[in-house]
Amino acid sequence: AFVERNGPDLVVEVEVTHADAGKVERYRDLGVCEFWRVRGSRTRGEVEVAFFSLAAGSEPKPVEVSTVLPGLLPVDVCEAVEAVLRCGNSRDRSRAVARIVHRRQHRSLRVREERAEYRVGPRAARVTFPCACSLHEEAAPKAPALETAPAAEPATCFVGPLGSTIHHLQVDAETVLELSGLDWDRRFRRVRLDTARGVITLVESSRLREELCGVFQDIVEGAANTFGRPARGVRQIRLRRAGDPPGTGLEPDGAFYVGDRAGAYREAFAAGAEAARAFVERTGPDLVVEVEPTHADEGKIEQVAALGAREFWRVHGRSDRGEVEPEFLAIGPGVPPRPLAASEVLPGLTPRDAGEAVPGLRRSSSVPDRMRIVAEIARRRQERSDGAREDRAAS
Repeated sequence: AFVERNGPDLVVEVEVTHADAGKVERYRDLGVCEFWRVRGSRTRGEVEVAFFSLAAGSEPKPVEVSTVLPGLLPVDVCEAVEAVLRCGNSRDRSRAVARIVHRRQHRSLRVREERAEYRVGPRAARVTFPCACSLHEEAAPKAPALETAPAAEPATCFVGPLGSTIHHLQVDAETVLELSGLDWDRRFRRVRLDTARGVITLVESSRLREELCGVFQDIVEGAANTFGRPARGVRQIRLRRAGDPPGTGLEPDGAFYVGDRAGAYREAFAAGAEAARAFVERTGPDLVVEVEPTHADEGKIEQVAALGAREFWRVHGRSDRGEVEPEFLAIGPGVPPRPLAASEVLPGLTPRDAGEAVPGLRRSSSVPDRMRIVAEIARRRQERSDGAREDRAAS
């Protein structure tokens, strides 16, 4: 209800094209204060950023300095992009951005308070949660089943426990191959096209699911920082086996390289988009996170394991209950999933630790707060593990 009543202060659009005509005006009518347009080229190592001020009844106005984040310039954002892409973990990324912002603060002339709209803090502070780990959200209306199967077959469209609308089709491999040529990503946030199993799964993610995806990215990267291990998330990417047709594969809620693979991925990314894509195709992630698992995910663990992933986290929850239940599984090619009491990729972190971090992360409104929340839980777990090892050694 809060989101429906209040437009965000700032909206960022990446890869803007002619298909986005009229979008800025729509944001203005929703009460958005500022719009950032990010353009770039896959073949050139450069990013172009432009800021626009939005006000009701007025045309979008280009501005040289952000009013939502006072003093920040487009050139600062471009510089931050280059620095962040070289970083291997969230702590280094935060420090890189902080250095650029602090330098800009020192360079900028004093801006009179009445000229800047300091709305981010107060509006963010008004968000409240009804319980410590609330997942309450009105479920999306159930969409009609796709008419691709006889009426006697199970429904091909259903609403998941977190409110996402999931389309699940069982078809032949030829149909999957034909449909892989469509640009499904324009309409759906999570896509799976598996020719081996004849499966097409298309997910219209609920706001709650997307929020939890971000929360678990904070947990993975924050815990890796605390344990002294580099980590790099690769969300919104299609994972597929070598030799699989283009357009097929699966898009997990979260995929992470941790340790040596994170360093290798960072080097590939620095070499360019093609090198990064080639690395992902030949190197499976260390850890995959799936939020809101359902029966439509049957076979997904085996598919991910075949790609070389070592660990799989399933995040269970319901939109009508205030609870999240993470489940950790060790996986590997040709072996059944094995439940884990503690992560092996992030040594010592338990499902209970991950669940404990969720409420604070959902309430937090700043990156330092999120890093601190995860770090405190990870350090506490580390101290307990060290104490247990010392007790065993003493006995």
